[in-house]
Amino acid sequence: MTLKLEKYIWLLLGLVGIILCAVETPGESDFGIYISAAIDLTDQKDIYQTGYYDGYHYYYSVFFALFLKLFTGFNFSVIKFIWLYFNFLCFIHLLYLLSDLMLKLNVNLKQRWVLISFAIIFCISFVIQNIHNSQITLFLLWASIYGLKLIYNEKIVSGSILIALAVNIKIMPVVILPVLFFNGRWKSLMLIMFFYLALLFFPYLVIDWDYYNLLLNSWWNLINPFANHHILDVDERSFHSLTTLLSTLLIEETGQAYKLPYKRNILDVNIETLKWIILGVRLFFISCVFLFINQPFFKKNYTFYKTELQYAFVLALVPLIFPHQQHYAFVLCLPIALLCLYYYLILKKKWMIFSLIIVFLCFNLRLLLGHFNDYYEHYKIITYGALILVFMAMYIGFKIKRDPLVLNQLL
Repeated sequence: MTLKLEKYIWLLLGLVGIILCAVETPGESDFGIYISAAIDLTDQKDIYQTGYYDGYHYYYSVFFALFLKLFTGFNFSVIKFIWLYFNFLCFIHLLYLLSDLMLKLNVNLKQRWVLISFAIIFCISFVIQNIHNSQITLFLLWASIYGLKLIYNEKIVSGSILIALAVNIKIMPVVILPVLFFNGRWKSLMLIMFFYLALLFFPYLVIDWDYYNLLLNSWWNLINPFANHHILDVDERSFHSLTTLLSTLLIEETGQAYKLPYKRNILDVNIETLKWIILGVRLFFISCVFLFINQPFFKKNYTFYKTELQYAFVLALVPLIFPHQQHYAFVLCLPIALLCLYYYLILKKKWMIFSLIIVFLCFNLRLLLGHFNDYYEHYKIITYGALILVFMAMYIGFKIKRDPLVLNQLL
């Protein structure tokens, strides 16, 4: 494939994005919630307790709402289209970053485009849902990956600003900070924390202090993963995460609306027991990160493929360990899926391609065979797909840790 043909492929993807965003611009979506919350700041409303569009809440930072307030005087449809296309361009650039990574890996041109095509097909359902819902997850994933790339290319300030912005807007990318810590990237970590605090305290300069304190308290009460309302995490049928999965497996009567009359629980425990089980499972997966961390700890070293695997793994954990996750959040599993496929292409472990096909179906059956969507939601198959990916990554991490020669084969 020539460089000129590659250029046309990227341009074609950009054109597809324009069409998709134009189609999705009309109608209600989460972007309307963002703008409504930004407008409500003027009237000093508690934007985290206010219900928007049938009771949905605003979950993002006050800084983000203040930023969007700058655009509330413009035509809503124009601003929404720009927002959608910006997020789609983040996805395109993410693919480009992954393509650039493939050039450094031990792959030929054919394998490289197999990997990139897989990336597009693998997460197509989640990309469409992110655009349809005007969500910000594509930006968060791009900011995390691109910020890390800048940091490891010694552009520490710009990379730290980008990651701090992502963490400020929505707390989920915070999972990459402990990995930076154990990898000895302390300067980057301190800069991220500095810029995060700057963004966190900036609203004190432009809105009333007491009002902002109230907003901060309401925000934390809403997103606190240990709050009781996040234990039985089944408020919506489309929720997918470990909290939702464990609730459906361990509680017989969840009180979930639109639940199908088919058994899915294997036990029936009380809420307090469920709370401790969820905490234990979360801690188990978080502790598995140490399978990937370079040793000795706190050394500023970089091991190709293994370092990428560390950050991809913690990003894949985000939609699992955080509550209140919708389908679109699982686009965060894309980097780990790509690295698992690369492992298969080099070492030819046939069970891995079979597992990846199952993951693909779990993630995309809603798009491929939508007639049975109610069953997919009832049994939380997206969560199972993410768990399969995570266990595949853990297998790779264990193999590399046990036999360093495996890593040599991958380089």
